[in-house]
Amino acid sequence: MKNFRINSLIFQFLVLVVSSLLFLTFMAAVAYYELTDYALRFSKVTDYSMPKLVKIASIHSNIKELSYLIEHLSDASSGISKRIAYRRIDEIFILVKEDELTIFNEKNLNINIQVIEEHYNRIYSLLMERENYSEQIREGLSSFIKEMGGFSAQSEKLNRILNPVSFVEIQEIHSRSELKSFARKIKQSLNVLRESNEFEEVVINIENSLFASDGIVKLKYKELNAKTRLKRQINLISSLLYNFSNEIEFLSVNLNDTLIQESKESALALKKEINVLLFLFLGYLAYLTFIVFYLKHKTIDRLVLLNKNIQQKIEGGDALLTDNYDDEISYIIKSFNFYALKAENQNRRLEELSLTDALTNLPNRRMFDIRFENELYFIRRNDHVSSVILIDVDNFKLYNDNYGHLYGDRCLKDLAEIFRKSVRRDTDTVARYGGEEFVFILSNSNIDDSKKIARELLDSVEKLNIEHKFNNNRGHVTVSIGITTIDSRNCELGKINIENADKALYAAKEKGKNTFVHYNDFDKGESL
Repeated sequence: MKNFRINSLIFQFLVLVVSSLLFLTFMAAVAYYELTDYALRFSKVTDYSMPKLVKIASIHSNIKELSYLIEHLSDASSGISKRIAYRRIDEIFILVKEDELTIFNEKNLNINIQVIEEHYNRIYSLLMERENYSEQIREGLSSFIKEMGGFSAQSEKLNRILNPVSFVEIQEIHSRSELKSFARKIKQSLNVLRESNEFEEVVINIENSLFASDGIVKLKYKELNAKTRLKRQINLISSLLYNFSNEIEFLSVNLNDTLIQESKESALALKKEINVLLFLFLGYLAYLTFIVFYLKHKTIDRLVLLNKNIQQKIEGGDALLTDNYDDEISYIIKSFNFYALKAENQNRRLEELSLTDALTNLPNRRMFDIRFENELYFIRRNDHVSSVILIDVDNFKLYNDNYGHLYGDRCLKDLAEIFRKSVRRDTDTVARYGGEEFVFILSNSNIDDSKKIARELLDSVEKLNIEHKFNNNRGHVTVSIGITTIDSRNCELGKINIENADKALYAAKEKGKNTFVHYNDFDKGESL
């Protein structure tokens, strides 16, 4: 190996790489400084202003939901829906308090939410009070109706006097005026009962149940009173929630303005940092341009020329590659010249092997395809006629099964030798088509010429007299032959002509084997 030299490509490349890395390091340091400053500005927005704005939006949304729940709390029809509403209201108060403690320093906000919670507690107490009265009314009314049912059953007159009064209606009363009207109606019925002097006990029972200090009418009055206070309390808390929501919205607007200002400042800082980085990038781009031109002059131009010379050599040029420098590229050229000569010798040998059948040493299927395409081109160009003969050994599977594959290979070799000797012109070709099939290309041969060659091939195989006891009582190896003739009219069919020969071969097999059939005769239905 050559000693390390200052003028070597490796040394020059290392110098360019190290200097480029130093430039990149400097750019990275400047970029780090500039981006750190921007990150501090940006973190102020992302870590403080934006989360605070999100929290404010959350509080505003929770307050809206809280207002809705409280306004509709008194209208809840079932105990389950009330419990769900109570639980959700408690959760909202907890969330709003937490958001306030983590975001706001303004005392008036905390006072407001505390006041709102105090009023909600009063609402809750009034709701419990109203429900308690309602429950007492239901229980008292149920007991009272049972007692009155017993009295009514004993006296048809009592039932007729009290019939206009429906005691159950008291549950549907929603105002004090309705309650007074209901009490007046009951007292009128009681006066009628007193005049009859028959129902003194019933009158006393009704008055005790309805108008006593803990009677149903008094309880209904207390329930309506609690309902009135509940409505006033709900209106008051709705007003507080509305004001609180406006305060939150006002703070949101102020914070949004602050966020916009901070974003503008961050954008200006980012623009400045981009300009600095752009200046450094342009400087580095100029340096890279210098490196590119230097490498182009020292290596790429030479490598392009080297590649051009190599392509010429690959395409068949015989001249060895040359270079006027004494460096790594020169060593590559010398190595290429050495291995190119070696590869040429190996390629020639491989090409011979790839186009030859290993068993029979005849051209193989691949070589046949090449020569067949060339023959089609020859027919089109010169308007000539050529023929293809396709040969198949009769009952060859039985031969292999009974004599063994070694004898089968020997049989194919003997047949291949006979066929090779049958080729009299350099323009003709015989090849192993596959398995026990062989194929001839007879250039510039018409139908009669091809039939003549086919008869000669049958005779040659007959004379070879290879033993085959399992070949339809013939006692020796025979072949069947299919022929097709190609002219300028059907040469465009390409390999379909091979299929035609195969069809003719199949017809020969159908005729009893050991014969030949031309596709033209087979196509016309003629018997040979």
